[in-house]
Amino acid sequence: MFKLRFLYLILVLLLSSCSSAKTSIAPESKIKPVLLKGTQSQIMDIVYSTAKRVFPGEPCERNDEKRVVKIHRNWFWRGDTLLTVSLTSDESNNWLVHVTSEGVGFNQPIGDMSTSEVIQYLDELKTEYNQFIKNQKEKEITIPKSLSQKLHELQSAFDNGLISQEEYQRKRQELLEKF
Repeated sequence: MFKLRFLYLILVLLLSSCSSAKTSIAPESKIKPVLLKGTQSQIMDIVYSTAKRVFPGEPCERNDEKRVVKIHRNWFWRGDTLLTVSLTSDESNNWLVHVTSEGVGFNQPIGDMSTSEVIQYLDELKTEYNQFIKNQKEKEITIPKSLSQKLHELQSAFDNGLISQEEYQRKRQELLEKF
């Protein structure tokens, strides 16, 4: 029994590598950070929800103050990793999303799992961000005008002689009843 455990330990150590991967803006880097536009809260929501969706059931920590999301991947068969997603800003609601994946603990990842985790996460992040942008555009199109905007337009139409006093009063009353 001891020999079997010893052989297993040797096998794990031989097959395991201290796998790590991270995004970089360096030209030779295969994995680039992602640029997203929005408020810090919006981008943190997207980053966190993407982590929960891509790695369901894995413990995730969110720290808005430090602009970091950490995902703890604990798998015996492929090794344990910690993915750290961090945001940096240029102060104009442009956010550069960096991702780092590192082996942690004794059970290091086998092969190059870290790189595939980072790429998988970034691909899903881009998809979720594109959906966010699409939803934002749809909201802009479907948001009804406020009561004050409609009343202002009605007043303008009356002032320009486009509608009569009676039409103005009737439409104004309809608007007020609606809201």
